[in-house]
Amino acid sequence: MSVIPAWDTYAFFQALVLGGIAWLVTLWVTPLEEFSSWDWFFVIGVPGYVYLKNAKSSDEQQEGITGVSVAAENKVKMGPKFEKLERLVMVKGGAPVPYAERAATVLISFATTCAPSRQSFRGLNGSYKVFRDDGVDYLAVSREAPDVVHSFLDDERRGSNTVAFKVASDPDGAALRSLKKRLEVKNTPHVFVVTRQGNVAWHGHPNALEGMLSAILAREETFSEDEDEEEEEGVGAKKDT
Repeated sequence: MSVIPAWDTYAFFQALVLGGIAWLVTLWVTPLEEFSSWDWFFVIGVPGYVYLKNAKSSDEQQEGITGVSVAAENKVKMGPKFEKLERLVMVKGGAPVPYAERAATVLISFATTCAPSRQSFRGLNGSYKVFRDDGVDYLAVSREAPDVVHSFLDDERRGSNTVAFKVASDPDGAALRSLKKRLEVKNTPHVFVVTRQGNVAWHGHPNALEGMLSAILAREETFSEDEDEEEEEGVGAKKDT
């Protein structure tokens, strides 16, 4: 998966605005002809940093446009051990529910300081309300401290986007570290759909989640029905003997 930022218009305008503010603040303090090397580094570095921080990679943009993750070609891998999720510091919602007790579990890697992460929460909130009655659990995980995550949730609530799903803090990053390393995931936000068997069925950008989750649930339902039929046939065969 490519992690090199591609051209991102939204990130460019963010960089333009914050870069402009950096210029105004610096010029307010120091005349242009008296700029030091540090001043030049600051006014040029701020927009550059903002763009690189918020620009999506070409893979993420493709996932958002097509709804099909380039990561779908990866072989099925095991999700994080449930014991790791049990050690999370829950900031919102009850304790994580074992994979086997849910139709699917959506794990969300995010950071409150990441603009795309913050923007994705409105869409994630909407999709959770669509799928929760189907037995799907959403769990968002940040490596930031609990008080930072709590402050973020308060900001969302004041912005009329009260987060409905579970949110946790994982300061040492243990819950998702090995999974992200195995799947070569370096971007946030990023979602992982884990089946009731504990396998990662798909992972990618939140923009592509809803369509992929619908397909995964339909496939899992078919798989479950096939298993039930096989069990019934096995019971019938035993009775015949």
